[in-house]
Amino acid sequence: MPSTPTYGLPFEAPGDLPGHTLDGGPAGDQLILAEAVEAELSRVDGDVAGLDMRLTTVENQGAPSWVRIAQGAESNVATFVIPSIPTGAYRSVRLTLLGNADTASNPIRVRFNGDATADLHRSGLLVWDATGSIIINQFVDGTFWHIAQWGTGLGSLAVVEIHGTDVSTACGFVAWGSRIGGSAETHTTSRSWGRLNAPRLLDSLRVSGPSGANLSATWWLEGAPA
Repeated sequence: MPSTPTYGLPFEAPGDLPGHTLDGGPAGDQLILAEAVEAELSRVDGDVAGLDMRLTTVENQGAPSWVRIAQGAESNVATFVIPSIPTGAYRSVRLTLLGNADTASNPIRVRFNGDATADLHRSGLLVWDATGSIIINQFVDGTFWHIAQWGTGLGSLAVVEIHGTDVSTACGFVAWGSRIGGSAETHTTSRSWGRLNAPRLLDSLRVSGPSGANLSATWWLEGAPA
């Protein structure tokens, strides 16, 4: 009796007794199509249930399931805006930036919603060089979060996670970054963290280079759905 190559579902060929895939044939020893299809559907249902269980386990452990929101590239700009982030749609967002700045004297910065309210953004920043020395340590309230120190060498990186973005709240953030340097003293890594000092609901982000300088970056923004 012939069958399909992928799932092995039976079908009748010329010369077969008619109807054996419906009732099993006169002796009842032939495969019945409905039963074969049901077996495959049960297998698929089992696979889907297993995936649902795995996803539920990850969600219950609190690990975000990131989805892409937007992406882009900027060249030699003092600042750029990531607009129109769907309000209330993401409980966390993660911004990744890869590029360089035209100076290494000050950190690159992120502003929440383009909101320049005085002292709205609180951040701490630590920068270590490759000798293990802390070369920048700061705590500041201002109009931006200070994210990472970049330099002129290509390949500097910054990753910023902001949490609590699905509601109007004093959102917190953590970030880490790297600067590519030509010596142990200029090859650095950074860690920053902070919050908003007043409740806000996320709708956009503004990224700026070091104070008085420009940056170039490829960037992408991801979100963990609320």
